[in-house]
Amino acid sequence: MEASGKKVTEEKARWPTVLIYDVDRDFGGEVLPVQIVEQNSGLGLVKEDVVPLFKKGPKTGDLVWWVCSVRPSAFKSIVGKSLFIGLSKCRTVEYVDVNRCFKCQGFGHMANRCKATEDTCGRCAAKGHRAKDCKSVPVKCANCGQAAQSGHKECSALHKATIRVARRTDFGSK
Repeated sequence: MEASGKKVTEEKARWPTVLIYDVDRDFGGEVLPVQIVEQNSGLGLVKEDVVPLFKKGPKTGDLVWWVCSVRPSAFKSIVGKSLFIGLSKCRTVEYVDVNRCFKCQGFGHMANRCKATEDTCGRCAAKGHRAKDCKSVPVKCANCGQAAQSGHKECSALHKATIRVARRTDFGSK
């Protein structure tokens, strides 16, 4: 591949991610790993096993959902279990998220790194405008062509992108 002028780089394995439900909103990213380790000592975790990435879920109220990257060796002891955090018992599930570009509608990158020269509508799949400016009545996925907005749950391209993310994830079995 070097002869063609293209450089091939191997994608780095990523840590698995978990979604932790119903965490007290007052627990920030710095405190969360400490609380998990201290209140769940039976799991044998260390603070560096859990890296908070971002919050999701309810915008109001006392509880939020945290998405955390988890060391592969700790993944099985956390996912699908309940963690004690503060005064709450917080359910965990595996979290697989695929980035979708809102410029080209492609998967695996964000708009700020997109190489496309013009916008692709996420509503009708036409080039030259964004979904927020779309006047089209029939919807069409820019990735699979189905009659649905881009990124819909049944999209075959989204399914393939999700599989690619899972293949790049180190679950500790290697």
